[in-house]
Amino acid sequence: MKIPEIGFVMTAMPRSIDAGSTVSEAQSMMERHGIRHLPVTNGEKLVGIVTDRDVKMTLDPLLHMPTLQMVRGMMTPEPYVVGPDEPLDSVLFTLAERRIGCALVAEGGKLTGIFTTTDASRMLGEHFRAMRQQAGEDD
Repeated sequence: MKIPEIGFVMTAMPRSIDAGSTVSEAQSMMERHGIRHLPVTNGEKLVGIVTDRDVKMTLDPLLHMPTLQMVRGMMTPEPYVVGPDEPLDSVLFTLAERRIGCALVAEGGKLTGIFTTTDASRMLGEHFRAMRQQAGEDD
């Protein structure tokens, strides 16, 4: 069995936000599109990632953070980035080892895709469903 490359299973052309945007703008975009991971760019160059947890922590009223704080000030500046030809098993093991929720896919520093643990769960579920159907079992 050939293991697929991440470029074949990633979500292509994911939403991203500019590093100069506000945290409130990031929160709004994440809520509007139902996403938990938001790649951060500077122009077309990938520079970091923001998660829903980062946004919630930054906007927590008990922390007294400025509401107009820029994304660049709260992003993770060195996210896990792979090329589109990276084998899926390598990406999955790295996500588990580092206990992180996504891999960003880039070519030449430019974001081309994202692969999240939600994507991995969906793929695993589809795989098991197909195995069950091949075995002739009912849903």
